[in-house]
Amino acid sequence: MRPDRGASQYDYGFGDHRLFSAERRVERNGVSVKLGARAFDLLRLLVENAGRTVLKQEIWAQVWSGIPVGEGSLRFQLVELRRHLCETSDNAFIATVPGQGYCFVAPVTTIDREAAYQGPAPTDDRSIRLPSRLARAIGHEAELPKLLDRLRSRRLVTIVGTGGIGKTTLGVAAAHAFASEFAGDIHFIDLGAIQDGALIKSAIASAIGLAVERTDPMPDIIARLRRRETFLILDSVEHLIGAAAEIVERLVDDVPTLRILATSREAIRLEEECIHPLSPFELPTPEQEATLDGVLSNPAARLFVERAGAAGSKRGLVDKDAALIAGICRQLDGIALAIELAAGRVPTYGLEALAGLLRGQLAPLRGGRRTAARRHRTLTDTIAWSYDLLDGTGQAVLRRLAVLVGPFGLAAACAVAADDEVGKCEVERVLDGLVAQSLVSVSGHDGARRFRLLDTTRAYLLAEAPGDELLAAALQHATYFAEFLGGSDMRVAHDPLRRFADEDDVPNVRAALDWCFGPHGIPRVLTALAVGSARLFLTLSLLVECRSVCEATLARLDAEEIGSRAEMSLQAALARALMYCSGNSEHTKIAFERGLALAREFGEHRQQLEILADLHVLYCRRADFIQGLVVAQNSFAIARTMSDPLALAASHLSLGVSLHQVGQLDSVAAHLDEAIGLVEADTSHSGYASYSTHPNRAHIIRAHGLWLRGYPDRAAAMARASMREVESSEFKLHRAVALSGIPPIFMWRGDWAEALIYIKRLEDAAEQSTLRPYAALAVAFKGEVAIATGDPEGGVAMIESAMRGLKDAHYRLFSAPLMIAKSQGLLDCGHAGRARDVIESCEQLAIDSGSALHLPEIFRVKADILLASEAGSANPEALLDRAIAVARDVSARGWELRSATRLARLRSRSKRYDEAEATLRAVYEAFDEGQGTVDIENARQELHELRARRARPQLSLDVECRDDIEAQRR
Repeated sequence: MRPDRGASQYDYGFGDHRLFSAERRVERNGVSVKLGARAFDLLRLLVENAGRTVLKQEIWAQVWSGIPVGEGSLRFQLVELRRHLCETSDNAFIATVPGQGYCFVAPVTTIDREAAYQGPAPTDDRSIRLPSRLARAIGHEAELPKLLDRLRSRRLVTIVGTGGIGKTTLGVAAAHAFASEFAGDIHFIDLGAIQDGALIKSAIASAIGLAVERTDPMPDIIARLRRRETFLILDSVEHLIGAAAEIVERLVDDVPTLRILATSREAIRLEEECIHPLSPFELPTPEQEATLDGVLSNPAARLFVERAGAAGSKRGLVDKDAALIAGICRQLDGIALAIELAAGRVPTYGLEALAGLLRGQLAPLRGGRRTAARRHRTLTDTIAWSYDLLDGTGQAVLRRLAVLVGPFGLAAACAVAADDEVGKCEVERVLDGLVAQSLVSVSGHDGARRFRLLDTTRAYLLAEAPGDELLAAALQHATYFAEFLGGSDMRVAHDPLRRFADEDDVPNVRAALDWCFGPHGIPRVLTALAVGSARLFLTLSLLVECRSVCEATLARLDAEEIGSRAEMSLQAALARALMYCSGNSEHTKIAFERGLALAREFGEHRQQLEILADLHVLYCRRADFIQGLVVAQNSFAIARTMSDPLALAASHLSLGVSLHQVGQLDSVAAHLDEAIGLVEADTSHSGYASYSTHPNRAHIIRAHGLWLRGYPDRAAAMARASMREVESSEFKLHRAVALSGIPPIFMWRGDWAEALIYIKRLEDAAEQSTLRPYAALAVAFKGEVAIATGDPEGGVAMIESAMRGLKDAHYRLFSAPLMIAKSQGLLDCGHAGRARDVIESCEQLAIDSGSALHLPEIFRVKADILLASEAGSANPEALLDRAIAVARDVSARGWELRSATRLARLRSRSKRYDEAEATLRAVYEAFDEGQGTVDIENARQELHELRARRARPQLSLDVECRDDIEAQRR
C-alpha cells in the first residue's frame, strides 16, 4: 500500500529490482532497466499499491492523464513491463484480475528516502559519464589534491607516466572528486580501444551524444561543446599522440568553456598543457619493513597486500612477512600494474616462492629496448613473468584473446580462443584463472560479465603470438562478430540490435572490419560483417561509418555477391544513412530502389516492407505526396498477404500518413488507430528499427488530424503525450524527427510560449544528432512564431534562411506551411507584391505535390493579399468561399473556421450582417472545445463585433478593410 506521505519520498525494492521514485529509474541487480515514461508510471502506480487490485479506470486516469486510450495501450505497456522485469511463470510480479484491473503480487520493501536512503539524487540536468572509481585509490592519496588544484586553474592537464603506473585510476578518481564542484557535463573517453587516430573525433562525438553523420564531425563537436561547460577525460592518448594533439589543440582554442584531462605515457606538447607527472610508488624504507604495521604505511606495500587479498589469499600476515613484502615491491620498482600482477600470484605461490621467482628463479627475464627506462623494462618483464607462469593452454588462450579490443563477453572469448584442441569449456576455465591472476580484468556479474585485457598486456601478447596463430584468431574474431550482429540471417529490422550489441562492441566491430578490409580478409566474412555492422552503426547513429562501410563493401562485391541478399541489405542500409547524411537526394533514392528491386526479386516481403517504409519517408520529405501514396498502397498490399501484425501495422501507418498529406482526413484515423492497436496488441516485438515504423509517428499525425478536424484540446493532449513518449526513447534520431511534428500544433492553437518550448527541444535534439534539416526546421518555426507575435521582418528572414538549408537537403515536407507563413510575414511588412509571388508559388507546389491539405490556407492568405493590394478586378470573397469549400472537402474544420471568420468580417463591412453571421456561426458552433485558442477567440470576437456593427454608423468599405488588415497585423 502506498505510504501516506507521498510517493516521491519513497523508494521500493522487489526481487532483484529497485525503483527510485524521484529519479524515475529502475535497477535490476544494480544495472539500469530502460523503461519508457508511460511504463515507469504504470509500474510505480502498481508497486505503490502492491497487494491491491488497481482498477483500469484508475490506471487510465493516472498514467494517461485522462487522454482517451483503448485497452490495447494498457496491454502493450504491461507486456513491455513484464519483458523488462524478466517476469516468468515462476517469478511473477503483476497479476491480471479479469474484468477489473491488475495487482502487483511480489513482496515489496518500502524505503523512506529521508530516513534511510542516502543514495545520489540528481539536482540538475548534467550528463556525467565516468567509470566506477575504486573504493580506495591506494597510493594516490597525496597526488589527488595536487591534480585537483591543477584542474581548477588550467584547462588542459595531462597525467604523464609509464604504462601501468596508475594514470587511469588517478584520472577517474580526480574526475569523480571534481564532479562535485564542476557545473557542466563530464565524459570519459577510452582511446585505448581505438587504433586509428581518424576515429578519435567519432569517439568524442559518441561520448557527448552526437550522431556522426559527416566525414569531419569536428564543427558539430565544437558547436555541441560550446553550449555548456564540459569536462572531457581522454584516457590512453600515447599511441595516437599526433592525431590527438591536433584535435585537443583545436578544441581548447575553439571552446573556451572546455576542460580536458588526458592520460598518456608522454606529454601532448601543447602550449596550454599543464603536465602532472606521476611517478612510481615510494618504496618501503628499512625502517618500515621492520614491522607489518610499518610496511603497510607504505602505499606500494599496502596496494600489494590488498590486491593479494582480493585475489583470494587467505594467509594471515605477521611481522616477519614485512621484509618479504617490501622486497617484492622494490623488485617491481613500485609500478602499480606490476604490483597488482604479482599480488595475483600470491594465492598460488605464497610470498616466499613469489619473492624467489622475482629474484630470477624463473626463466631469464625478457624486456624491451636496452635504452628504455628501467621501470618500463620491469613492467614488460612482469607481464612476461606472469605469462611464463601459465601452462601451454593458458598461454595460447591469452595470446588469442589479444585480438579482442576493449570490453568483450564470454562468448567472444570462446569464439576467438577455442579450437580443435582447446574446447569452449576449457577456455572458460582458463579465463577464470586469468582473471584471478590479474591478467584479465572483469566487470559485471553472471551472464553480464565483460572482460578486458590491459592495453600493455595486449601489446605484449600481440608481439608474442605467432603470425599464423594471430591470423587464425583474427578470422575467428571477424567471423564471430559477423554472426553476432546477424549479418548472415537477414533479420527483420524491428528485431533490434540492442538485444545483441551495443556501444561496448563497437571497438571490436571496427577491428574486425579493419582486418576484413586488409590483405588477409575473406570476402564472404567481410560481406556478412558489413551487413551486421551497418545495422549496428545505424542503431547507434554512427551514420558516416555506416555509409563508409556500405559503400566500401558494395565496391568490393565479387560477381557472385552482386545481386545477392547481402547487396540488398547493404543498399538499404546505405540509403538510410544517406537519407540523414546527404538528405533526400537522388543518390539516396537510387540506393533505396536498388534494394527494393532485389527484395522483390527474392520475394523478401519483410525486406520490401522495410525499404518501402523508408522510401515512403523519402517521398514525403521531398513533398512528392502522390508517389508517397503509391508506395504506401504497395506496402499495404504486401502486408495484407502476410501473417505479421507488425508488418500490417507499419503499412497502415504509412498509408494513414499519406492520406493525411493528400488531404483525405476522413480516412486517416482508421488506419492510424489500426496501426497503433496492432502494435500494442503484439507481445512478440521489443523495438523498432527506425521512426518510420514507430507508433509515436502515428500519434503525432493523429494529433495533427485532431486539430484540423476541430479538436484543438485533444490535439494538444495527444501531442504532449507523444512528446513524453519520444523523450524516453533510446533512439536519438527519434527525438528530432518526432519533435518536428509537435510545434505546429501549438502554433495553430496560438500557444506561442509552449510552441517555443518544443522548438527549443527540437533545436537541441537536432544539434545533438547533427541533423541539419531539423535544425533548419527549428529556425523556420521560430520565424513563424516571430511573424505571429509582431516581428514579421525577423520572422521572414529566419524562414528564408531555413528554407535554403532545407532545399539543400531536398527536404520539402514543410515547404507549403513555411511559404504560407512567409507570405503572411511579407504582407505584414507591406510587401504585398512579394507576398503574392510566394503564395502563388506555394499554390503551384500544392498542386504539383498532390496535396489539398494546405489549399484552404493558401486561398485565405491570397484573399488578404488582394484586399491589401486593392486590386480592382480581384474578388477576395470568392477566394474565401473557395477556401471554405476545400476545407469542407478535406474535413479540415480548423482551416474552415479561419476562412469563415475572415469571410464574415469581410461581409460585415458591406452590412451583410445576417449572411456574415450565418457563415461564421455554423462553423463556430460545431466546436465543442478549444476555448482560449486563437481561432476560437477570433471567431467569438467577430460574432460579438457583428452585433456591435449593426448599431454604429457605417464606415467606408475602404476604411473598414484597411482597419481589418491592420487588426490582423496586430
